[in-house]
Amino acid sequence: MIVFVSIAAFAAVFGATIFALGRLVPWLSARRILDVPNERSSHTAATPRGGGLAPVAVIALAGVGGALLAGQVWLLVFAVAATGLSVLFFNDDRHSLGIGVRLGAQALGVVSAYVLVIPSWPDVLGHRLPSVLLGLLLLVGWLWFINLFNFMDGIDGISGVETITIGLGSSLVAFVAAGGTPAALQVPIMIAGACLAGAGAGFLTANWSPARVFLGDAGSIPLGFLCGALLIALAASGQLAAALIIPAYYIVDATVTLFRRLMRGERIWQAHRSHAYQLANQAGLSHAEICWRIILCNALLLACALLSIWYPITGLVVGYLTAFAVYALLARGGGLGSMNMER
Repeated sequence: MIVFVSIAAFAAVFGATIFALGRLVPWLSARRILDVPNERSSHTAATPRGGGLAPVAVIALAGVGGALLAGQVWLLVFAVAATGLSVLFFNDDRHSLGIGVRLGAQALGVVSAYVLVIPSWPDVLGHRLPSVLLGLLLLVGWLWFINLFNFMDGIDGISGVETITIGLGSSLVAFVAAGGTPAALQVPIMIAGACLAGAGAGFLTANWSPARVFLGDAGSIPLGFLCGALLIALAASGQLAAALIIPAYYIVDATVTLFRRLMRGERIWQAHRSHAYQLANQAGLSHAEICWRIILCNALLLACALLSIWYPITGLVVGYLTAFAVYALLARGGGLGSMNMER
């Protein structure tokens, strides 16, 4: 039964996101809310920005519905927090906010969700750490994940692909780990994951290269928040290794790139083009070719996440070796030859 509910949730959110985008994109264009290319851009034409309002609004409505129908109050908390972040960061898309405001808003969303929801979940690490230290690790890790999701939103299709991967992957791992009879936290993980995947797929219809609209911070910040929440829920359900494996490519690319920029003495809060996927684009790979490589990587990571249900250390090691290998390939221009996926 839960499988059919999850499929229905995916389809409903997918269709609603496409419908919302059909009304939002002309509105953004008419009001000239555009991402104008500059020397650090990976696109060449002015494109509407702020399209993330559509998938976030649909997910928020689904969260409210889930809270009312299933009594899952945590879905309502995350829906409200994501909506607030989307509205605030839509203003950032129009009139750049200061870094203090940006980080403060993210911290408020994360702390509020943590205080209201996460203490009611099982201990992510099985009571292996003091609660204060565990809470600090979760808050810092969640904030970093929100920002790395935002950093990685630099080419057509990439954030839609990652949102689908995290949503679908979390849902599938929760189902397999339960042996086909999910209970407790695993049921909402499956449905919430399906909703996230549906929103990512719906947005991808307008964002696959050549993109008709960009997420903007109105989408990448709240989607990073929601994907992070889903991964924490997956870890709390007993699948910590899988929660770390599923987003491994994003974690590796963003973290290694940040470290390398710090070592070069660069201002890490400024825009740049030094992520591995950006280097591959500069070397001649199209946005679609890069995304197909990341899709292949994510498929392998999902396999590792499923393996980690029974062999967590093996899954983690193989997963991160895979992510580092794909990072290295892209940083060197893409490798594997031209896949010609756009033809």
